[in-house]
Amino acid sequence: MTANGWAQYLLWFGDQGLVRWRQTKQQLLAVRQENREVEERLERLKEEISLLDKETVVFEEVARRDLGLVYPDDILFIDKNAPQAIKPTE
Repeated sequence: MTANGWAQYLLWFGDQGLVRWRQTKQQLLAVRQENREVEERLERLKEEISLLDKETVVFEEVARRDLGLVYPDDILFIDKNAPQAIKPTE
């Protein structure tokens, strides 16, 4: 292989070549997108925490919705066909 051919090979396929550069650029774009999604989720959680600090009603709603908590005198209806039905403990 000539020096020019070797230089071309390194330019395209070497550790610092264009193929590697394109792969790295795609990885960077994917990581940036993931960061945006995480930042959006973080902002939603911060807003929810802020509301929880201000409103006990919101705190109660989150406990009921996310944790399945109920008061002792609540009547609990269980839909066995629901995809995320709360199962009673024994």
